Amino acid sequence: MGNKAIITKGLKRHLTNFDLETAIKSSDNEAKTRMYLIEEFFLILGYNRGFDNGNLVPEYDADFANLKGKKVDYAIQFRNKPEIIIEAKKAGLKLNDKHLSQLNEYFNNTNDCKIGILTNGIEYHFYCRNKNGKRGLHPTPFYSFDFTNIEGSSIDRLADFHATTIEVNTIIDDAQELFFIESFEEALYKELADPSKDFIKSVYSNMGGSRLTENIESQIKGLINSVSLKSAIDRLMIEEASKANSGIITTDE
Repeated sequence: MGNKAIITKGLKRHLTNFDLETAIKSSDNEAKTRMYLIEEFFLILGYNRGFDNGNLVPEYDADFANLKGKKVDYAIQFRNKPEIIIEAKKAGLKLNDKHLSQLNEYFNNTNDCKIGILTNGIEYHFYCRNKNGKRGLHPTPFYSFDFTNIEGSSIDRLADFHATTIEVNTIIDDAQELFFIESFEEALYKELADPSKDFIKSVYSNMGGSRLTENIESQIKGLINSVSLKSAIDRLMIEEASKANSGIITTDE
């Protein structure tokens, strides 16, 4: 297991020193994009290309049920299992939903695969399995790297994918937690922006009310706005600060 701080520093140095401009100019088709950009990127991450001894395997079999000979551009293997697959496009080509759909098909038909990467050699979008009851990849990348914006792409996060430090299951768990939080925040916003009747009933019940009439429902709905929410948040912050300063440690029990 490598030291992450050292790896992060090394990644930044190698990526910054990489002659990206020349590589992009030389990558006028998909094959050259793989050679001059994609393989170099994963080499910097510590993966060796090869059919026998390398863990970055080109043209990996991803056969569909009724179609043989389908191959994903690359697979990264751990203990001889393809846990990451990579779909490559020509440098500069704008990545879109059609390309993601293609990666998703390969993902669904590659045993043991846990992470899918869609790239044009410049942008790298990392996807993981959708755990919301839907088959395939989550439609939103949990991490993206932009070769033209190294500073803004979180090199520290990229270091998690280095061959000497990567722990795929931990990366997926972190990604799923991120998606869960984002989903919660979106759901909370929608509920507050357009309160449901059940939510209004709960508020009215906490007010001591019993029978919710249309007039009362309309009145409460009108009171749920940024002003009343800020007032509630201010009180909540004071309460949280008070608990933190009390020295009392709360548990589920």
